[in-house]
Amino acid sequence: MLESTVEADSTNTKSSLRSLIQRLAFVMVGTIFFGLVVPAMTAAYSGVFFLENLKTKVGTTHPEVVRAWEQFKEEQVRLTGEIKNIEILISSSGASESTILELIRQKREFERELDKPAPVSLQPYYIHIISYCWPVMFFCLCIVAFFAHPADSASEEKRGTTIFFAFLIFLAFVLPLCARTIYAATSGHGRIVYAYSNPDISLPSFVVQIINNLIQSLLLGLIWQQWVTYAILCRRKVVKMLQHIDSDCEIDLAILRDVSSLLLRWQFVFVMVSIGFSIYSAIFWTQIVRAGDTRFMFEALIGQFLWVVLFLVALPLIITWQGWNSYKSKIVGCFLNKDWSGDNKYNDKLSVVRDLSPIGSWNVVATGITVVSSLLLPIVQAFIKSEFG
Repeated sequence: MLESTVEADSTNTKSSLRSLIQRLAFVMVGTIFFGLVVPAMTAAYSGVFFLENLKTKVGTTHPEVVRAWEQFKEEQVRLTGEIKNIEILISSSGASESTILELIRQKREFERELDKPAPVSLQPYYIHIISYCWPVMFFCLCIVAFFAHPADSASEEKRGTTIFFAFLIFLAFVLPLCARTIYAATSGHGRIVYAYSNPDISLPSFVVQIINNLIQSLLLGLIWQQWVTYAILCRRKVVKMLQHIDSDCEIDLAILRDVSSLLLRWQFVFVMVSIGFSIYSAIFWTQIVRAGDTRFMFEALIGQFLWVVLFLVALPLIITWQGWNSYKSKIVGCFLNKDWSGDNKYNDKLSVVRDLSPIGSWNVVATGITVVSSLLLPIVQAFIKSEFG
């Protein structure tokens, strides 16, 4: 009997593991296909995969842009040659001190000219950060939506709520994108970036980008719905627990375990979401800081805002933590109001109850630092690349 039970458990474990591996493989294939293969094939088909092909496409609609880019590159080559010639003159023997100082001054001037940003930025698919942003974003969001979601929320999933959330998120992504690429698509609007996915350069790549935004929005909408639903369930559970405190002041440690488990789950979810959004946000901040194209500002702020709004996944943790504090206060009140005469361990019991905490203060501080630093990372890295890249 025991052997058959153990064998059945082992079979179930293997079956569950096999199912998990199959689901992970399906997610990986899907994210690579929609996030990498489809955009790459579309870019190659449209002739915007490599720089030379992109120059040809841009030259048909914006010939002045290609001329400005080529003139800038020619000037870069000239300045680099001048700097090398000066370095040779400085290292050669026989030059006077005054001559060397003058050469050093000229070199610094050429270096300052060399460091000036390009008047335009041509960005084909193969060197664009978005080429690996989509597969990473899709994979991270799929892990959160299909593997790290609260189990209790599955029983109350509401498709209409998910679609409503996804629709709002999709509008937040697409409206600024269309405003930048369709309305503010000229140099008169401050345009500097001419990327492979702009509709005036490659309409098929633009459509693929819209589809990827739709997939991203659906996944985010599902995640929001799951965690908001679970937050409601946690609230009900906390209210029910606070109504059932017996006269013996017995502590139900289930809520303590729930808070600890929710913290670990939230930390994992935040890390996964941050991996995707840090790359996604870096796209816009890099265009603003390095390329100098301020048209991306609104999209950058929207990306940061949606990233922050994803803190909705912390609602169950906050509700349960507040519930624990209320529960502990009631237990302490129960201890203080109960007659403990004859119980020598009263003070020890009360001290234990007061000291119970599901989350250490060091964990709270470390989590806060991690959250703030991750939100600032895309902006900081863009400035670092601008200065030293």
